[in-house]
Amino acid sequence: MVKQAKAIGSGKFHRAGWIAGVAMAAAALVPAAVHASLIADWNANTLATGALAAGATWTDSVNSVVATAAGAGLTVENAPGAFNGNNYIVFGGANSLGNTPPGTTGEYFSVASNTAAQPINDFSITAVFSTTTTNGAGNFTGNTDWYNANGLVGNEIPGIQNDWGFGLSANSPSVIFGEGNTAQNLDQVKQAPYAYATGSTVIATATRNGTTGAVEIYVNGLPIAQTYYPAGITTMATGARQQEPTIGFLIGAMDNYTPVARLFAGDIAQIQIDNTVVNGTTVYNSLAGTYGLPSVPTPEPTTVALLAAGAIGLLMIKRRKSA
Repeated sequence: MVKQAKAIGSGKFHRAGWIAGVAMAAAALVPAAVHASLIADWNANTLATGALAAGATWTDSVNSVVATAAGAGLTVENAPGAFNGNNYIVFGGANSLGNTPPGTTGEYFSVASNTAAQPINDFSITAVFSTTTTNGAGNFTGNTDWYNANGLVGNEIPGIQNDWGFGLSANSPSVIFGEGNTAQNLDQVKQAPYAYATGSTVIATATRNGTTGAVEIYVNGLPIAQTYYPAGITTMATGARQQEPTIGFLIGAMDNYTPVARLFAGDIAQIQIDNTVVNGTTVYNSLAGTYGLPSVPTPEPTTVALLAAGAIGLLMIKRRKSA
């Protein structure tokens, strides 16, 4: 702790300037509002408990973007001890590989293309979920097969290189985010090894920087997987992501085509989408109390940073006085 300072150069130190500088430093180093960039927030508390018929709607609270239920097996439940008393939607999945059986529609939600909730360039996706299964994605074989994972929020489109998906893999097991890479004609993936199939509440966030290609995955507030270059890929995927022409993306499934495939099996309480790269720890802490989870410490401003910013603040005040 800095108790006092007597002088800077030959000028007299002004306590008011020091206080102003420290305040400026604190303001600069504290993260901005958690969801200034939030473009969609689907919360199961907005739905009444009970079965959801095919065609039922789930509307986000930010831009009123509608997610439409497919299949007749989705239910909204509220069980003691689950998600700290909050509602959640039960997704049944399908067969052991999570593929939609031929002739059926599966159980998922679809979001139309070109809505205010569409992830495009810089974006972050957060899912609050629980499952007791690895979702049967047993044929996930390596770093280029993210599209074989079971989707929390998915938009994998065959033949489209600029697609993407956020879901769960049985490989490790892992929370996973992947995308097509136009520059290399390959797919790149980020895996965050995490034992998610415990039935406990998990809050996972994937962030994607469209300028640098950087991807990061946070699980329960901790950055588990950070940017790296998978084998055979020398350029990170950049630029806008593709959306399927008739369906923007899916909630509870990965493969966004007919038939929809790689369905999630478990419970989802909330899905959030931001149109920028968020701090996953900050987002987690904003949700943790709601779901009865402990908060995670966030980095505090260092003494050096506060001193430097304080000095800058003082100099600015002295210049104004001498002007």
